[in-house]
Amino acid sequence: MACCASPPALGTWNIYVKVPVYVPPKIKWRWNSNDNWKELVADSYTITEKDVTFEDILYKVTVKRTPYRKRNGIWSISGTPTFTVFSNLKGKIDGLGTFFPSNPNSSFGVVYESGSRIAQLCLNYQNLPTVGSTSISAWAFEIIEIIRITGEKDREYVLRIFRNEELILTETGSNPPDVYKEIETCETPNEWTLLRTYLNVKQKDFCTIAGEGNKVFFFVNSYNQFSKRYNLILLAFAESHEKCPLPEFNVECIPCKRCPEGSCAVTCEGTVCCYDESTGELVDSFSVEDYC
Repeated sequence: MACCASPPALGTWNIYVKVPVYVPPKIKWRWNSNDNWKELVADSYTITEKDVTFEDILYKVTVKRTPYRKRNGIWSISGTPTFTVFSNLKGKIDGLGTFFPSNPNSSFGVVYESGSRIAQLCLNYQNLPTVGSTSISAWAFEIIEIIRITGEKDREYVLRIFRNEELILTETGSNPPDVYKEIETCETPNEWTLLRTYLNVKQKDFCTIAGEGNKVFFFVNSYNQFSKRYNLILLAFAESHEKCPLPEFNVECIPCKRCPEGSCAVTCEGTVCCYDESTGELVDSFSVEDYC
């Protein structure tokens, strides 16, 4: 209960509040452990892996032609390798198999050496020789090994950050980023803030404090001499963010004194003397410093 919540509440009312501050959610990320963290006000993110395209990599493939293919020369195999081509693999290709699983719309160059029945490649498909080339099916060869030669990126990692389901940032890196989400929160200040100062000089008046939702209201219960009823008069209110709790409050009361009803005040040097208006008798006295 506030110190001014019941009469007599003569004096100065200092109303203090601590209004919680809403801190929105944030996404923080960095691509390398030595980097500084970046951050955005956001609520969700995704990380997707993207295979490096065939054109980005130079590699070497050692294959053996199956016995039922006796032709010599330069061959081109229909199909586009995916990322799995850069692992060391052995074994016969069955159908399109692991080597050419999808997108048969490009060529892959193989130089076949007659006699040893071993073919080696050290170029990408854009630099294929064309003289004597023949298009054959991928399953006509048996893979001996596949060795990656060049290429700075195996995969690309795409970070997408969203706010209220709206994409606000896209970044790409060659390694998975460190990402974490700071959840939304409400931080209550350490210091009190003075919201309102009110001087009450009426013997019967007092304060009322009411909270509703995320708001707190401060009223004066003011007594009406004519209607003999109390009326609520709004002094101040404080409001926190809709996602935060009610503001904390504190009322500091600095009391003062008035002469009783039916008496009048007379200052005598450093003293206030209260005399009955009917009889003229002294009914009270106090220091002038306490008078209000």
